[in-house]
Amino acid sequence: MPWAAFPAMAENWPASCLLGPAPVTSRAADQSCAWNQVPRTTRFLKECVCRACRVVQRKGWHMEPLWADDPRQVGPIRLRGRLGGGGMGQVYLGRTRGGRPVAVKVVRSDLAGDAEFRRRFAIEVSMARRVGGFYTAQVVDADTDADSPWMATAYIPGPTLHQAVATHGPLPPAAIGVLGAGLAEGLIAIHEEILAHRDLKPGNVILAGDGPRVIDFGIARALEAASHSVSGAVIGTPAFMSPEQSRGGEVGPASDVFSLGAVLVFAATGCGPFGTGQGHAVMHRIRHDDPDLTGLPKDLVDLVDACLAKTPEHRPSPADLLDRLAASAESTTPWLPPTVTALITQLEEDLSEPSGGATIPGQAAPIPGRAADSTDRPAIDHALRIAGSIADPDEREEALYGVAYAIVEADPDHAEQYLRRIPSEVCRAVALLALADELPDRNRALRLVGHAEQLFAQHLDDGPNAVEHKVFVYLVDQLIAVDPQRALTVLDSVERRVVDFDDCELRAKALAATADKMAVNAPDHATELMARAVEVARMLPPHSDYTFLQPQTLAEIAKIGYAADRRHAEQLIDLAEAAALDVPGEASQRNFALKETAVEVARVDLARAEQIISKIRESVVRSCAWGDILKAAGSTRQDHRPLLDAAEQSVAAPAAQKPVSVKPASWWARWGAQPKVGAGQRNVGPWHLKYIATGAAWCDPSRAETIASRISDVEYRIEAFVDMAGALAETNPLQARWWLNTAYQTALEAEGTWVLPMMGRIAAAGRAVAAETAQQAAQYITSRADATDLSAQQLTVVARDVVAVDPELAMRLIDLAETRAQQPGKARLDKNDLERVATTLMAVAATAWADSRPERTGPILRHLLEVALAAGSTAYLSIIETAVPNPHVVEQLLREYRGPGRDHLRYIAVAAFAVTDAHRAEQLAQEITDDSLRYAALNALAVSITRQAMGSASGPETKRAT
Repeated sequence: MPWAAFPAMAENWPASCLLGPAPVTSRAADQSCAWNQVPRTTRFLKECVCRACRVVQRKGWHMEPLWADDPRQVGPIRLRGRLGGGGMGQVYLGRTRGGRPVAVKVVRSDLAGDAEFRRRFAIEVSMARRVGGFYTAQVVDADTDADSPWMATAYIPGPTLHQAVATHGPLPPAAIGVLGAGLAEGLIAIHEEILAHRDLKPGNVILAGDGPRVIDFGIARALEAASHSVSGAVIGTPAFMSPEQSRGGEVGPASDVFSLGAVLVFAATGCGPFGTGQGHAVMHRIRHDDPDLTGLPKDLVDLVDACLAKTPEHRPSPADLLDRLAASAESTTPWLPPTVTALITQLEEDLSEPSGGATIPGQAAPIPGRAADSTDRPAIDHALRIAGSIADPDEREEALYGVAYAIVEADPDHAEQYLRRIPSEVCRAVALLALADELPDRNRALRLVGHAEQLFAQHLDDGPNAVEHKVFVYLVDQLIAVDPQRALTVLDSVERRVVDFDDCELRAKALAATADKMAVNAPDHATELMARAVEVARMLPPHSDYTFLQPQTLAEIAKIGYAADRRHAEQLIDLAEAAALDVPGEASQRNFALKETAVEVARVDLARAEQIISKIRESVVRSCAWGDILKAAGSTRQDHRPLLDAAEQSVAAPAAQKPVSVKPASWWARWGAQPKVGAGQRNVGPWHLKYIATGAAWCDPSRAETIASRISDVEYRIEAFVDMAGALAETNPLQARWWLNTAYQTALEAEGTWVLPMMGRIAAAGRAVAAETAQQAAQYITSRADATDLSAQQLTVVARDVVAVDPELAMRLIDLAETRAQQPGKARLDKNDLERVATTLMAVAATAWADSRPERTGPILRHLLEVALAAGSTAYLSIIETAVPNPHVVEQLLREYRGPGRDHLRYIAVAAFAVTDAHRAEQLAQEITDDSLRYAALNALAVSITRQAMGSASGPETKRAT
């Protein structure tokens, strides 16, 4: 069926579909084909098949479609899809009339209108046509006089060197010689007709099964001739430029030899010989620094060093290089790693399909991940073996998740190759989704989500509940973020296979997200999708336990599709408001539901959010809502002034006005600043203005200070200043310091049992931005700790707050709390109190270890054991996240300590030995008799080993056992 038959619908086909639809002959048709996205009144049409979709999705590839702005045919060449783009224009995959696949480079419009560029482009294409040789991609056709000049070269099935190294890692040593010989022979052929390539880089080297190919020769010279680039700009890639090219000097064959040497270093190490960074910095190192050849095969160091000589006359010629490297190319074994060879084989098979069939992805297609390097394999295998030794299936899966997430966090660029070693496909799929969520490259994220979708699909076919509901929801949520149309297709395909699966929320979000993407090019279709989203959202059931979720979800759906169709989005907001007002039970639940709904709505319609807030009957909740909305306004740079006015008016109290003085601090005077005008006399206001003041700090610090100063209750006024300082600690530390000092000075003049805990909060908040104020607050607590009548529970809170500022004071407060808890008539420390004690002890221990005072480790660890046993909880096990104990001290304590809690001590010992002796750590973990602790220890150890193998700077972490 021809493209011309579907001019309107073709614009709305998803990116995974590259061809027009064909009639269905089987029910096995691909459910994600483009034709499924054409709407009917009640459901998607599922009566077509697209072989291109099957090929692309089966292999996890992603290609952009040919949208209306792209050509369908260039000269005699029929285009099948876009491969990518560059400085000159777009590159398409096409087929000649005889069925030969070609890569077609079409010049962008601004260059096409440049007469000098056209002249130079015609010359370069003419010379490029004469370039022969086995190791170049030959020019097969061109039209330099067309409205949009173009050039077609032979299509080489294979990845670029840059893609192969980025995904697989460096090439093996044997492949470097073959690569060098092929590039040298290619340069010889190029230099016979063209003075120089001028842009030899990993992205212009294609890896084919029978050797490398050089592409894009002559293009850089044509670009330099363009009128917009002759004013001193240097055309090329900085990391692979020669010194003379980086200076803008004359470029000849020797410049390409320099670039070849840099390409070989990249192929062997994954990095150029002069590092990475800003272009000007790299070019400075190229001109003045020696290359870093670490990791290059020893037999190639001298040769590559000669290629990278600063002066052209000291570099070897391509012929000299070929003489030195010719022997490397005589091997009869495959020259590339098995995974790259397998990819090339697959691409070659796809090329053999009929021209009217599958669209063939080009070198821009992602490639399968490689196995871990030999230096990493033992450690990764050890971590996986430890995780696999856990007997409980759920705990074993949890440990595998830990390993997978550690891989993603430590090395997102190469995580895929390591994740292939994870034995659990569901675990691997979830890790791929997590990786996709972190990537800025949307195309790569989309491909990862597609790969995860394939892994999930295999399990969904195995049984009705093979994949957990929460995991499946995670998949669809990620699809909604990157490809909402495909999310709808997935929902259609699994709704009958997942037991008790209610997809109203996901389907409504997917419909709204799809409408948002289509709003510009197909507004009528977007309106229809939003109407369907409203219909589906009406069926969203209320949550039995968390009653605010239904109205909040309705508001979120409205937010997603607001830009696509405001009328239907407002209907969703109406539904959300009505659902919040109809929440059963106490009035506080309705108020909270209205608050959450207003916060979501505020991101798209502040006026409507204000209306919803006005229906909150409880002033405290209303103030909280205003605080959250003001914070959102500050982060999105919306006009905050009307919001602040409305917020203050909504909570204004008719109390009598009473001046409240705030004494300026001598500390602030040293900075040469004075309190703001009017700061000395404050109006009286309700205590919950602190929520509005904290929200206002994000968008208007001056107004926030005025609001906070109006709070009549001194305790809450100080608390507001502390919270405001916390809000601006990173973005405006000077303002945060002023507010903390104001809070401290005000607290000094106040009376009440709350002053000492408030000083603890000031100390905790001031550690990062106001060290002097934090120390003063700690000294205040030190001078009054023994005389205070605070309860044991309150003392544990203060100890936790001050431990980072004064560990000795924290230990003193813990001792006081434990003593007070043992007194007759006093409340005992409950589980939460003991957890705070443990957290404080961990921080004290971390300070002791950091200060190289391991003699304190033993007493602190004993104290930790006592606390943990008293709490009946292992919450203290997050010690691994805080510090790594001295292994020798822990080993000694293991020999000496025979009381209860040895399992807990063994767990701590696992953390101590995880870095220095993983096998000893594993032995200690297996000796733990408590199943829960043993699983947690093995989990933490597997994660620690993985992070060490991946070179992560962050310490190990663990899942808390219960």
